[in-house]
Amino acid sequence: MNAGSVIQTQGLTRYFGSRRVVDQLTMSVPRGSVFAFIGRNGSGKTTTIRMLLGLSEPTRGSSEVLGHDSRHLPPEVIARIGYMSESHTLYESMTVRQCGAYQGRFYPRWNPKVFDSVVGHFHLDPNTKAGDLSRDERAGLSLAITLAPEPELLILD
Repeated sequence: MNAGSVIQTQGLTRYFGSRRVVDQLTMSVPRGSVFAFIGRNGSGKTTTIRMLLGLSEPTRGSSEVLGHDSRHLPPEVIARIGYMSESHTLYESMTVRQCGAYQGRFYPRWNPKVFDSVVGHFHLDPNTKAGDLSRDERAGLSLAITLAPEPELLILD
């Protein structure tokens, strides 16, 4: 892998049955850059992200994230990645404040000031239950949870 790359793929391919969703993706994402997948629904963006994070196995090819094989990312590397899925999965019964406190226990670099700043930016009431938030408010809380660990690599789906 190129020492200046945070993501690198070589021939990354994924089939679902006979349907090819990702086809021979070869790329290198330099450290400090902004990189985006642009395409319509069903074009393989989320599938690619899931393979990069080790959440889905490629049919062929390989990928590395932060210098590690994506299929076997160690916990200390996963802790350096901020990932926000489009589903904004949250603990519905927890308040905004409780969601932050709970997530903060899992990240050694959790920055409560970042969490509070993002929550404030979206005008979220810290005492509101996550299940009572609108879709946009849920996105704001998910972003706060994703940014508070001050990730080295940020992946937004």
